[in-house]
Amino acid sequence: MKIKLLLLFITSILFVGCGPEAPDIFNSMVKKFATSEGYISLNELSELKTYIEQNPDEPDFSPFLTNEKVDDNKLAAFLKKQKYKLETPYNPKNDTVKIYIENSLSMLGYISNKGSNFKTSIQELLFTADEFKGYSTNYISDSIYPTYPEKLSTDDIININRVSFSKNGASNSKLEAIFKQVLSEADKNTVSILVSDCIYSLQKGGSSELLNSLKTTTRQAFKNGGAKYKNFSILILKLDSEFSGSYFDRRDHEYKNVNTPRPFYVVVMGEDAAVSNFKSTTNIKYTNSYTINTNQYAPYHTIVNTNTGSGFKPDREYSDKNSIRGIQDIVVNERVSKTFTFSVAVDMSSVPVDENIIKDPKSYSITAGNYKITGITAYNDKQVKPASVNLIKKSSTPPTHIVHFAATKPVYTNVTFGLKREIPNWVTNTHTVNDTIPAQFSNNTTFGFKYLVEGINEAINKNTSNNYFTITITIN
Repeated sequence: MKIKLLLLFITSILFVGCGPEAPDIFNSMVKKFATSEGYISLNELSELKTYIEQNPDEPDFSPFLTNEKVDDNKLAAFLKKQKYKLETPYNPKNDTVKIYIENSLSMLGYISNKGSNFKTSIQELLFTADEFKGYSTNYISDSIYPTYPEKLSTDDIININRVSFSKNGASNSKLEAIFKQVLSEADKNTVSILVSDCIYSLQKGGSSELLNSLKTTTRQAFKNGGAKYKNFSILILKLDSEFSGSYFDRRDHEYKNVNTPRPFYVVVMGEDAAVSNFKSTTNIKYTNSYTINTNQYAPYHTIVNTNTGSGFKPDREYSDKNSIRGIQDIVVNERVSKTFTFSVAVDMSSVPVDENIIKDPKSYSITAGNYKITGITAYNDKQVKPASVNLIKKSSTPPTHIVHFAATKPVYTNVTFGLKREIPNWVTNTHTVNDTIPAQFSNNTTFGFKYLVEGINEAINKNTSNNYFTITITIN
């Protein structure tokens, strides 16, 4: 009877009463997240937890807290009591991996060396796939052909030769058609992985202007293939390997005896949780990565006091025991600097972008306030004063980076900033529309690559926010 009364009490204070603002915002967040069949994802649940922990003094939230931290079981029990469905933590044993290795003639150069990085990377791929429910290996060019044996081992990969690799392979292949085949074979419990040089093939005599048409075909393949997933995600890994063989340019002209490192790619497709799990657990040594999804992130963040010439006080209306999201009473010590500066610590551990992007000020947008980002550094306790360190220790999700700001005008207003959701520079640097010069074969480029990535991105992110996350800092 006491348990029933407690649940009724919690329900009444969170969903009925017209109490303080924080519970009302919490209610709105829950209702917004649960618009799809009453389903709340892990990312959305994390946002709810972050909001509760940002308001630990709110009496209505006390039933969810243990030692000022959200008790996952208490929050989950409450939401389930309200008939909401919660996404469960990802378990790879529920999903099957299907690996497709392109075996057209353009790929033969990668397997010519017994210890090539191409083979080593596929070995690591198999190690990762073995953590799932099961995996299968296939060759793919104009059609899909199961390998022999149907489940290649790491030893089998080392011993692959030109004869076994090219058996049933086509002389050339159409990349957009390969993706269509792969996605047509998948379902919501399948993680599909393509290993390919990702070179678009043009018909003989075709001009590079046809790339726009191929991009459209690719976009349609991913739009149709992604419809079977609740939260479709694509991970593109760029790697390089020794290459010894023939290269076929955009005119389908063959250049024999090409001996130079060449890029290749591992493209992972499936539910976002599965793709994220793959990236976090694999030991594949890639040079660049790009994750394409529609997730909106709500990272923990707090203003931190660094050793600069600017001073301020926390704005209590926008502060709590583990974070400061507003400041007031700005003081600029002109003996140190005439410019007002401040820093925001942010947990970017869940945001799927490479470190070089996170640390590039150009990766961020500032949509409100007269400020610029002067740098992004990895978080270190030594960078901030003890009071900020003690504040951060009370958070369940410590920051990974510090974003440093400087005012561009002596008018100190709120600032809103975010990490831009855009195709990374490495994609553009990899792309080329002219691969007819032998001297360029080793320059780490791939014909038509930008069009491939743009086609995938447009299929997934057409109606998605321009930022991975957006943060507003109140400044009075």
